[in-house]
Amino acid sequence: MWYEYSRNGEFCFSSDDSFIFATYAKNFVSGNLFQFNVGELSWGTTSTLWTFFTISTFIIGILATKYMGLVFLAILGFLVFIILFRSPVGFFTAILAGITIIISGLSLFNALSGMDTVFFALFFLLSLYLYIHHRDSPIFYLLIFLSVFARPEGAIIPIICFLNSALERKFGQASLI
Repeated sequence: MWYEYSRNGEFCFSSDDSFIFATYAKNFVSGNLFQFNVGELSWGTTSTLWTFFTISTFIIGILATKYMGLVFLAILGFLVFIILFRSPVGFFTAILAGITIIISGLSLFNALSGMDTVFFALFFLLSLYLYIHHRDSPIFYLLIFLSVFARPEGAIIPIICFLNSALERKFGQASLI
């Protein structure tokens, strides 16, 4: 963020996708519905859900997506810790993995980019965590329903869960997750 500011005199986006999300949000808030170019209805965004998150924070300011990315990254690191802590690897490995996720340069870049990358990683991991530990939770069903709107490849989440459940019924043990 500091590099962006020192180079451009303002905080901006580090990729064209971030700009696309912000443009959709700005146009939506301005009363132009879901349009990249005003007057032309389009669906040129890979994450409808992230676009609506961006819309909801656009009123606060353009940096809101960067802060949201950092919050989602912190939650992602904590979720990695929780998942590994509940596994046989132990506390030290779990805490190390969670911290590594948070301080990784690529993770930080993605969180600060204004893109949906960290959001989708969190969405995917949370869906799998809920499938494993809280399969009957309404939140789990909401997440797998929304997974396609998080990113197109989010369609794999309900497919994996369905196939794993079918294998569990047939063989008595999960084998995909």
